[in-house]
Amino acid sequence: MRQCGQEEQHGPRVAFNALSWRLGGSMLSLFLGLFFGCAGGTDDTGTLVDSDGQEWPRLWINEFMASNKETLEDSTGASPDWVEIYNDTSETVDLEGWTVSDNLGEPDKHTLGALEIPANGFLLLYAGGTPEVGEQHLSFKLGSGGEEIGLYTPGGQVSDELDFGPQEQDVSTARTTDGGSEWTTTADATPGESNED
Repeated sequence: MRQCGQEEQHGPRVAFNALSWRLGGSMLSLFLGLFFGCAGGTDDTGTLVDSDGQEWPRLWINEFMASNKETLEDSTGASPDWVEIYNDTSETVDLEGWTVSDNLGEPDKHTLGALEIPANGFLLLYAGGTPEVGEQHLSFKLGSGGEEIGLYTPGGQVSDELDFGPQEQDVSTARTTDGGSEWTTTADATPGESNED
């Protein structure tokens, strides 16, 4: 069982990620594939296990946009940044009690409420700092200059974590295959849908 320590999360991963942005597209995919998605607290099947023995499926941060201006609007007509979560299991997952954060050192920054993610499906979370709008709206915004995103079980196990460099307006960062290890940037974002379509 492999767990990611704080030094690994905040040290080399950040340095390599910053380098990948300077090197351009092909190297971007290589470095992001190597250093994104570090997670721990799993059993031999890849299931996440909280300290009390509660088991959870691993979910993935599948795509995000940290500088959304014209790509997507929410129900209020605003254009917040967004994060897409992917469930690659055959079961619907209840997300109540899971947490999302833009600071890996503060994993419980936002606790999700009555939300579900369908089997082999996607859930879009709006990062506009307006949780009062609805359950899919997070209490923080993403930083277009570079930041972190983490997804955690109710017991605090890492489901997925990443850190990213500067983002272009209306360009998303996405896994090239849903739940896969390689990443790319694209102006043809697919919020709430498969990256493979």
